[in-house]
Amino acid sequence: DLYALEPLDRESVDHYQLIIRVSDGGGLFDYMLLELYIQDVNDNRPQFVQSVYEFVLFPDEYNPQVAHFPFCTALYLQATDTDKGPNAQLMYRRFQPPESLSQTEFEQLTHVLDVDPKSGELLILAALLNSSITAGGELQIFFEACDSPAGGLSNMLCSSPARVVIHLAARAPEFRPRIACTSAPILE
Repeated sequence: DLYALEPLDRESVDHYQLIIRVSDGGGLFDYMLLELYIQDVNDNRPQFVQSVYEFVLFPDEYNPQVAHFPFCTALYLQATDTDKGPNAQLMYRRFQPPESLSQTEFEQLTHVLDVDPKSGELLILAALLNSSITAGGELQIFFEACDSPAGGLSNMLCSSPARVVIHLAARAPEFRPRIACTSAPILE
């Protein structure tokens, strides 16, 4: 039998190589290489790359002329998890900090802002302008990254919340470049 004298942490050392010598009573012996690969357990919380995300939205983004909701913003939250495999899969969701927002403010924001649970992309669910949200103002909402339920809910760990501040520009910029990406094969 082989026993560990202390808990093994896969994030520190993910495998071990042991050389085992076996011998009989007559002086004969042989060696064998035994490789031990440490399985990952869900022991690390996800962490956001930033604790505060600040974005600027222009009027055509937060109050579009033609309403196609949910509106994808191309603004992403990003978190990482040092666990491996299924334990590293994340989901994003809104977080209500107990002290900063009233229940009414939180509920109001949940009707207009959300996050794609898999990609972390911010989604606008409805036009953002109303009696309490005005152009030139800002919105503040919190999100957290949690272990995906695929790994089991019994040991689901969540990150510290990230604060998202969205500044609502009063007018569109005079010049906003359109950036396009393309790819093409290169002949060698």
